[in-house]
Parts: sequence; C-alpha cells; structure tokens
Amino acid sequence: MKKIFPLLLLVTFALGLHSCKEQKETKIDKLSEVVGRWELTSAKLYDREAKFLTETTPKDEFGCGNLTWIFTTDQIEILTYIGKDENGNCLEEIIRLKYTIQDHTIHTIDDMGVKEEMLITHLTEDEFTFMTSLPNPLNEKNNAIKYTEISCKRIK
Repeated sequence: MKKIFPLLLLVTFALGLHSCKEQKETKIDKLSEVVGRWELTSAKLYDREAKFLTETTPKDEFGCGNLTWIFTTDQIEILTYIGKDENGNCLEEIIRLKYTIQDHTIHTIDDMGVKEEMLITHLTEDEFTFMTSLPNPLNEKNNAIKYTEISCKRIK
C-alpha cells in the first residue's frame, strides 16, 4: 500500500497536468474566434447593484448601418454613424483601441492611455456577448446605468 499511494498520486498529478494543458489550449482557441466583424444586436443595461434595468435594440437612425466592432489580432475598430452630410453621405466615426485577452477579459487601451476591461460572457462562431462597466454611471429615468451587456452577431 505504501508503494501504491505515491504511484497513484503521481498518476493523478500527471492526468491533472494533461487536463490543464488541454483546457488552456481550448481556451486560447475559443478566444481567437473573436477576430472578425461583429454587428451590435442588443444591449442590456444594469444599475450599480447589477440589477437588470432594460434591454435595447439598435436603431439605424440614419439608414447607414448599425454599430460594428472589427477585431483584428491586436486592435478593435468601433464603427458608428453620426449622421449624414449635405449630400446624403453617411458620416462615420471610428474609435480605435489596442487590446489583449486574458482570462475571458478583453483589456483595451486607447490613444490617450485610458484602459478599460470587457468581460466575455458568451462566444461562439456567430455570437459574441461581453459586459462592460461605466466608470461614471449614467442617470436615466432615476436609474444609474453602471453595467452594459453587449450582444453582437458575426458579419460574414
């Protein structure tokens, strides 16, 4: 029995390391699926205590398209439309952020050095959902909006 216990412990430890290695590789592969173009489909708003307030769906107010997130391997471009010019051409605004992903969290930094974090809550080949926290809660109808859960679909 004295000889079997260390052997059993060694086998258990080796299986555990193998399992951790597989899990880590799967995690990296799954997170690499974020690269691509994603269109906003909905946003859920939460208060300071993370209590659900409301869900909104995007409106293409100018007939130009919905908010789009473009992920490359190290940069995010957030494309939105801010109106139309006098000739009816859509006016775009693009926000560029550098990013890394660690432990299901997207860490961003903008040109001014402002850092943000977005927690990935759901990621498949065609769906992507992440949570973000507002540094200063927005007051809307007596509710302070602190957290936003953003859902997107992949644009093919």
